[in-house]
Amino acid sequence: TRAIARRYGQPTGIKDYCRKAQAINYEGIRAMFEAYGRNKFKATGVIQWMLNSAWPSMIWQLYDYYLMPGGAFFGAQRACEPVHIQYSYDDHTVWIVNNYLRPFEHLKAQIDLFDINSTKRFNKHFYVSIRENESKCVMKLPEIKDLSETYFLRLLIFDRDSTVISRNFYWLSRQPDVPDYNRGNWYVTPTKQYADMKELQHLPTNIIESKFAYEAKGKTGHATVTLKNTSNKIAFLIVMKLKRKENKSLILPIYWEDNYISLMPGEERTIKATFTLKKPLEKEPILEITGWNIRQNIIKPDKK
Repeated sequence: TRAIARRYGQPTGIKDYCRKAQAINYEGIRAMFEAYGRNKFKATGVIQWMLNSAWPSMIWQLYDYYLMPGGAFFGAQRACEPVHIQYSYDDHTVWIVNNYLRPFEHLKAQIDLFDINSTKRFNKHFYVSIRENESKCVMKLPEIKDLSETYFLRLLIFDRDSTVISRNFYWLSRQPDVPDYNRGNWYVTPTKQYADMKELQHLPTNIIESKFAYEAKGKTGHATVTLKNTSNKIAFLIVMKLKRKENKSLILPIYWEDNYISLMPGEERTIKATFTLKKPLEKEPILEITGWNIRQNIIKPDKK
């Protein structure tokens, strides 16, 4: 709670607390797995506590008491991509981690840095190759003059067919988190300085175009969601939830290809989900779309 308030700003209510908790879980768990990926040849291992919780909780678990995958789940999923591009908080470097036992040639990397107003302040494209099971530093980010206190970093890798095989998105602060190692013990290290990302509270509101298709095969449901950011501002941490139309209860468990996503100006993504129904739906499900700076949207599936 202290970290949420000092990094993101004092929560204004339970909904604001929850969205900030999911954001801090996403970045924290992702960083843990990414640190291991970067250092896998000298790290002794990584332990995730915990997979799920036995009671309602806002911290640690990848999916919660109600079987809802949260920010931590999708942060871990992002960090554990077989081929992955990532940022290192300690020295501002960009790394590519290849977990396959085969090399990749002629990959294209793209680095975009945006200020809090979604103005692109840095952009770079370059080709890179990586050996099997390798962690490789590919560049160090430059210092950007007059950069906003909070800023954004998008990382992409394209294969030979120009298909995105890894994507990553960070919200960062010019004021870093500083651990207090002198007061740490075997299970926790306190923080003596927190990153300042309070500017995220004042992002301009966006409207996202969305399409939603649903199909049921026996007890298995399939949902396909297409989201497009038609504005000139970043749409930050969009969350998709599938609900029963009759009582607005969440459909769980559910397996999203991705969630807690951010869309750049003009960007469009299609994301699929599957779920198993213990009992049939009385009506077609509805999709709830929320985010830090988008208007809540509830849509019905498109008719075929």
